[in-house]
Amino acid sequence: MIKKASVLLIAVSILCMAPMQINAQETEQKINSAIGINASIQQYVNGRWTTIKSWTSTSYNNSGYLDQTWYVTSGYYYRMVSTGAVYQNDKLVEQTSYTSPSYWY
Repeated sequence: MIKKASVLLIAVSILCMAPMQINAQETEQKINSAIGINASIQQYVNGRWTTIKSWTSTSYNNSGYLDQTWYVTSGYYYRMVSTGAVYQNDKLVEQTSYTSPSYWY
């Protein structure tokens, strides 16, 4: 039996006078696996969240990484929505998602 261990780390930070940054990393300790990471920045406008930028990263080894920067307009709330998935032989074996707290920028 093959043992599997995976870790998904997703972080978001909005820095004053700086761009919004997204960092996501997933590590999978199985051979012949694929890792997919999706992350998007959402802006709160008129009572609803709207995706303003999205990124996707796919890796065919035992780790995946997504690191992006996007400049946002001040005067709004923003959040990050992300998912990470691990595939073994083209079959989804694990998935996780994360929505950050909203930040006024």
